[in-house]
Parts: sequence; C-alpha cells; structure tokens
Amino acid sequence: MRWITRAEAERLIHAAQTEPQAAHLPDFIRVALHTGMRKGEVLGLEWRRVDLQAALVHLEPSKAPLGTTQ
Repeated sequence: MRWITRAEAERLIHAAQTEPQAAHLPDFIRVALHTGMRKGEVLGLEWRRVDLQAALVHLEPSKAPLGTTQ
C-alpha cells in the first residue's frame, strides 16, 4: 500500500475531466483525496453531514469490521 503523489493526483483528476460521460468524476476524486473517504462513504454522503462554513464532513461509524475495505 502507498499514497499517490500530488502529480499522480493531478493526472488522475485531469484524466477524469476528459470523460464526457462522468462530469461528476473529478469532484468525486477531489473529495476522496482531500478527505480520505472511501468510495462507499463518498457515495453515501448526505448534505446533512456537510458543514461548508466549518469545512467539515461528519462521517458516521462504519458498519464494516476493522481492517476491511468498502
């Protein structure tokens, strides 16, 4: 396991921007990269858990056992 570099993240976002069928994809990637949220957490995100003024996203406890991925 490793972290992606800033250059890799920028290339990933740029590649996502060229996909006409998924206009939401670059924003999805940015949210995941800036928060560390997994795919299921981003897809399940609700506005009631987003505090734009405080720049916070409140996550609910995962139902998955520790050590598993979504």
